[in-house]
Amino acid sequence: MIKSLPNFKTILVFVFFVFAVNMASAFATKKIMPRTTKYLLLEFAQTPSQQTIDSYKSKGWQFDGLYDKNIYYVSKPYYETIIEGSGATEVYMYNAVKYKPNSFIPAVNNWSYKNDSFNVRVAFFSDANINELSTYISLYARITKIFSKYHYMEVRVPQTNITRFTYIDMVKWLEPLHPPLSTDNLPGKTLHRSNILQNNLGLKGNGIKVGEWDGGFVGQHIDHDSRKTILDYNVQSDHATHVAGTVLGNGTSILMQLEWLPMLYCIQAIIMEI
Repeated sequence: MIKSLPNFKTILVFVFFVFAVNMASAFATKKIMPRTTKYLLLEFAQTPSQQTIDSYKSKGWQFDGLYDKNIYYVSKPYYETIIEGSGATEVYMYNAVKYKPNSFIPAVNNWSYKNDSFNVRVAFFSDANINELSTYISLYARITKIFSKYHYMEVRVPQTNITRFTYIDMVKWLEPLHPPLSTDNLPGKTLHRSNILQNNLGLKGNGIKVGEWDGGFVGQHIDHDSRKTILDYNVQSDHATHVAGTVLGNGTSILMQLEWLPMLYCIQAIIMEI
């Protein structure tokens, strides 16, 4: 006779029990302070006005990027509740929000997979306590690098521990490390004939100010952190950050290409999507 499989509730209780035991161990050995901040997604019925965003911020909520249309990564004081009439709903950050299982198939990402473990990039909330987060992550993986300025770390994690990261609320996203990037923008540069302007006419962009309007503000990046002025903002946009890198990146991270990168000073603003 084949034994019946445990039902979903039993599995869920067991998983949370194991997680609770691990967290209790972390508290006992690392003396982690009681949690005062909660990390989650906040979904609005429609695009929130700046007044609505400011109302939440005045109560200690922090908006930490856009997950999807009208859905924001947020952190908040632990016992703060939704503002009545704001049309918002708190969303638990379940597995599908934090990673794509198909990305962690060895045959798909053989570059980052070796000896039953993956090299993984773990993105975390900008106001997360890195020491506390590192204590949690060290229960399941070995941290190799921390990029606190850009709010992510690289870890070496056994494949069997991947899903455990989904129970660490300070984690926003995890993905396998990819091979080093090539000069992806070089074909676009040639396609737009900007190389002809630079090489034949000597146009380098010196002294030019560029305005960028996009779906969010430009995030931090070593290539342009000191070269931009943000006039208006709400949430960070990966697309806006990529565009800014293309327009005014100074090549700090790619020193070989400094000679042809633009020498621009960008004034950047946004128009919110309606």
